[in-house]
Amino acid sequence: MWGLSPDLAKNPLMPKEKLPMVAVLQEKYGDYGQRLLDNNVKVVFASDYVGANSDAERARRYEIWWRTQAFGSNFEVLKQMTSTAGEMLAMSGPRGTAKGKLVLSKKMQLRISC
Repeated sequence: MWGLSPDLAKNPLMPKEKLPMVAVLQEKYGDYGQRLLDNNVKVVFASDYVGANSDAERARRYEIWWRTQAFGSNFEVLKQMTSTAGEMLAMSGPRGTAKGKLVLSKKMQLRISC
């Protein structure tokens, strides 16, 4: 999801031939964060960065900023980092995939071909 950042196209390691595909993905799925919220998906913030502290901190700050763009508000991102994340941590039972039928909303269908 975070790969849809417009800054991805500025990455010097991004192959030039992939830029049109990045633009198409940004156009089709740029509102992915709002789609998640519209379908009552609970999204949390978690950090798994490794490396130099300064690099990891810069990456976290960027992710927080980018989430405000993807989800439309600072308040939504604050909830992802606090109350919604707390709900996830308070869940009882084993962690991992929930048992039950997989339900895919027609609004959330993703078609990605490479």
